[in-house]
Amino acid sequence: MNMPIFPLPIYLLPEGLTRLRIFEQRYINMIKNAEQTNGFVISYFQADSAQHISQWGSWVEIVNFELDDGGILVIDVRCKALVTIGAAQHNTDNLLFADVSLKEHWAEQSHSIDCEELTKQLGLLFVKNKVLAQIYQHQFTDRAEWVCARWLELLPVPFDDKNVFIDENSYEQAIDFLSQIINQENYL
Repeated sequence: MNMPIFPLPIYLLPEGLTRLRIFEQRYINMIKNAEQTNGFVISYFQADSAQHISQWGSWVEIVNFELDDGGILVIDVRCKALVTIGAAQHNTDNLLFADVSLKEHWAEQSHSIDCEELTKQLGLLFVKNKVLAQIYQHQFTDRAEWVCARWLELLPVPFDDKNVFIDENSYEQAIDFLSQIINQENYL
């Protein structure tokens, strides 16, 4: 598949949601054409790479859109799947396009004792953060991999530390990583 690439400092795993403010014309055009291009890919912005993108991205679909009080387009997107990003080039609008292929991620996981605490803390975070609760109107806290993925997206941890968790066999490592942070730091 050849898809538009949107370089952003956003780490988003399957079923993750994020809100974007779209104001550059090339990205407004990308949103207008999202149905024809089958969505777009958010790739983590890498200042030190040639195209400023990582080797993988989050294939997203638009699930909501509106104009804010200033007339800026605001969209909510949901990650459908992770993709590996291949050859990239700019089009005439200076929008980056790349060949992408699907990348497997975690299979469904059962709750462990560590995940139960992460689930409880995530629920508290949704109660305290109304914007987050508005974006995540449907919360799948009965699914361990969903809880773990949301924590990885939300925690202010450097991208390089999170990057290892895109591997399809990294779930146990991710749970251990998150349990240390949430339990030792009394995050909430």
